[in-house]
Amino acid sequence: MKLRLLFFAAFLSLASCTSDDSTDPVNENPDPTPPVEKNIKRIEEYGFNGETESLYQVILCENNKIHQILGYIDPDPSVISGMEEYSYDSQGRLNSLTYNYYTIYGDDTFTSFEYDAQGRLTYMKADDEDSSINRIREYTYNIEDNVVTGDYDPGGTLPNIYYMNGNGIIYKTEYENEFYSSITEVNYQGNNIVSNTRISNSTNFNPYTINYTYDYETEVKGQYLNLYRNSFGSTNNMVLFRADFYLAALCTDNYILTESKANSTDVNTYYEYSFDEDGYPVEIRRISSGSDVYFQKTVIIYE
Repeated sequence: MKLRLLFFAAFLSLASCTSDDSTDPVNENPDPTPPVEKNIKRIEEYGFNGETESLYQVILCENNKIHQILGYIDPDPSVISGMEEYSYDSQGRLNSLTYNYYTIYGDDTFTSFEYDAQGRLTYMKADDEDSSINRIREYTYNIEDNVVTGDYDPGGTLPNIYYMNGNGIIYKTEYENEFYSSITEVNYQGNNIVSNTRISNSTNFNPYTINYTYDYETEVKGQYLNLYRNSFGSTNNMVLFRADFYLAALCTDNYILTESKANSTDVNTYYEYSFDEDGYPVEIRRISSGSDVYFQKTVIIYE
């Protein structure tokens, strides 16, 4: 009993000292306001013809994934030319993509997707509504050799071998048949593609090298740069879906600043950004030079 009383007295003494400490940092510095989290509601894409601004595409999002893409007829943004609808399964994976064409030529198509237990794309089937054409792609993963093989119609033009780097990310595509061959290879820094090179012996695939620079200073907030990766599940799934690196080049760790062709001092495309008071991107402007100067603008709207 005496030992218990001594322990209780020591506890009271400690509690008294703590309560008398007027320099308690918890009292002086209350918890900061939690960071703002914003979900993308819609993305509007504009092109410029001279001084005229035209809306040509709207991306509608839910939970920072694409659910619909609406295309518009230039110069009348009230007329929808076509629509893409994205559907997801109970695990959040893209399981179908429907293309509907309204005012432009094209067959409506329904594309279904299948995955393995690791979420890797293994099967795609595109059905044309008004024809008997069924385009099927099947992918086989050889992890030991870091290779993905795509099974296509032998007369097609899509890459049939995809090579993965040490991180398991596809960095090179290769297509070859009896008539021609084409190899495309990118270099990554994280998820940033810093160069993209294509080598080909065919006029169907013009060779090129494009270099990219990035803004490594500005903190990236929100999911704009991850939108397509969120929708397709991974960089590899995006590459396999497109059979190129177009979507992978949109899903970067940092904001892209310039695109330029190799062996040229000219920068072909500049990017400029505007942010809201919380640091989220709200407008992106692209200025492309060539035979003509072309302007594009992206407006990001949050919930």
